[in-house]
Amino acid sequence: VPDTIQRVVLARVDRLQAETKAVLQHASVIGRLFTYRLLEHLTRREQDLSQYLDELEEKDLVYQERTVPELEYTFKHAFTQEATYQGILERWRKEFHLQVARGIEKLYRERLEEFYEELAHHYGRSGNTPKAVEYLSLAGERAVQRSAYAEGIDQLGRAVELIRTLPETKENSEAELLVQLTLGQALIVTRGFTNPEAEQAFLRARDLSEQVDNASTLFAALQGLRTIQVQRGEH
Repeated sequence: VPDTIQRVVLARVDRLQAETKAVLQHASVIGRLFTYRLLEHLTRREQDLSQYLDELEEKDLVYQERTVPELEYTFKHAFTQEATYQGILERWRKEFHLQVARGIEKLYRERLEEFYEELAHHYGRSGNTPKAVEYLSLAGERAVQRSAYAEGIDQLGRAVELIRTLPETKENSEAELLVQLTLGQALIVTRGFTNPEAEQAFLRARDLSEQVDNASTLFAALQGLRTIQVQRGEH
């Protein structure tokens, strides 16, 4: 957010009553679009949350987006959401992100696959990298299954980047191994058998399979490499 706009927005936010401001700050951590139910869980204001949201609507900071399938609000401007978010202390931001992630897991556990990307975001911002990797991997696998390959490749690639920031343990190697296998398949579909990134994904999966002594994933990695080499004529 440009400094001048940020100052204007923060001045408006700072004029709010403390509790109303707290509601807006919690909402900004959830994102530009937020559900009433999740905000209620996060703020624990079951009785008067509607009152605070009405006040924020009157001040043109948020508005009601829709009521079906559940009540949702959105920030009127992306600048408002971002500036409000930036005004929260870093340590509180991390705690709020953790609470949002846990709230999603609790409130939407019956259809959690719809929230994999959001969960990865919030766990990543909370500092819980292993959980961020877990949900990015699930999001990538789900995207590939739906043939949304570009989206899946992006998510799986980000999962690999995060894994490389973690200590070298068997658990982390096994997590990367599954990501690399899925990534290799998605790259072949979208970029062809000659794509060097697909080959590197299967080579990495092969090496990791040998490290963790997993015969089934080693077979899958070798199958991927064989397919690439046959298609290239590298008999």
